[in-house]
Amino acid sequence: KKSKEKANPKDITFPVTSNNQFSGIFSYLKNKSSSQIENEVNFTASSIIGSSEQYQPRNVVLYEDKSKSFFSENNTDSWICFEFKNHRVSPTNYTIRTAKWGQNGLHPRSWVIEGSNDNSSWQVLDEERDCNELHGIDLVHTFPIQNQIENKKEQGFKYIRLQQTAPNFNNDNYLEFCSIEFYGQISQ
Repeated sequence: KKSKEKANPKDITFPVTSNNQFSGIFSYLKNKSSSQIENEVNFTASSIIGSSEQYQPRNVVLYEDKSKSFFSENNTDSWICFEFKNHRVSPTNYTIRTAKWGQNGLHPRSWVIEGSNDNSSWQVLDEERDCNELHGIDLVHTFPIQNQIENKKEQGFKYIRLQQTAPNFNNDNYLEFCSIEFYGQISQ
């Protein structure tokens, strides 16, 4: 018998609907911070190719600018991490948009989405293996979180990380994509 958990009245929920592409948690934090999202989220990565602004981790929330993306060096297990400074996030879905590379480009093929509260121990929330949904230029796909938080005491995660777990469609280890958005609950 499931007990009904009362949501914290300060939590905000961002559900996935057909008309809200890229209108989730990051979009909310961008608006809340007057487009100064670095005040709300730290963006880090295992590596960044070159020093160009064109490939910085922060670019994945610049939804209106498809010329910029996140682009790691060619290392196994490359990752991008989001630290929510003042919030906890309980994701239910996420949307990824691929970058400008062609059909067999650097698009992610296998990865995990993980959550943590200490940036040390990680819980796998979703895993995709040999996923063809992102096999092409400027493709957008929304994925459900397979392992939603069972323990409501957890109340979400301070850190969310996407880590590549196998080579991309170009059969190397660059991690590159244009955009990502999360849906679900954010604590206030």
